[in-house]
Amino acid sequence: MASKHPHFTPCKDDLDRARKKIDRSGTMESMIQEARVQLIKCGWKDEMLTAAKESIGSRGGVAEITLEELIVEVTETGIISVPNEIKASIMSQLKDSLNESSGGK
Repeated sequence: MASKHPHFTPCKDDLDRARKKIDRSGTMESMIQEARVQLIKCGWKDEMLTAAKESIGSRGGVAEITLEELIVEVTETGIISVPNEIKASIMSQLKDSLNESSGGK
């Protein structure tokens, strides 16, 4: 699925096909579990809990923020703060899974 063009952005259909290939390969659940373990080990989960608590506190408490608002506030921080090593590991696993399901192409 990867393009040799540095600014290539796959279309929704490409992403859907890739997701289906990975789902059929049966590796998605193990990749998710491995990422979860890595994020806990590096302290990312604790950082996100702290960010959520700070966000709630800055709004004046739980009664003053909806779950949807909290998710929006914390999501960008969460994505940005995933260590590069974990992102690289996930990308490598995804590429391997796609290559295996494509017959090594």
